[in-house]
Amino acid sequence: MRSNKEVLDNFGKLIIENIYDDGLSSLNQIITGTTAWGRNQDLVDFFKTLSDSDKQLMENYARTLLRVSLFAFLGIFEEQEDYKLIYQENDKQINLVEISEMLKSELHGSDGWIERFSKFS
Repeated sequence: MRSNKEVLDNFGKLIIENIYDDGLSSLNQIITGTTAWGRNQDLVDFFKTLSDSDKQLMENYARTLLRVSLFAFLGIFEEQEDYKLIYQENDKQINLVEISEMLKSELHGSDGWIERFSKFS
């Protein structure tokens, strides 16, 4: 059985790689005009009209928006007892909220999930 820290770290890595990084990668593809099969061409064209500082401002806002959204999403599991985040290995179940001091805060700080697991940190 994995340790509580390993369970939390693995969950955090999945959240950051599959939501935070994917969101920022998608924005980066739009900004650089490298979207697959010409998708989001209207957005690609729009970003071409922006200055580099405007593009950076948009990227910074996207980072903030993703952080706030993930924080609020994880907060649901802390604040609504009817909803659970359960890790199961074999027949053993672990409630992630119970093994974290504050699940939504695992995202932030120099030792948080974003700093440790994001390719954009």
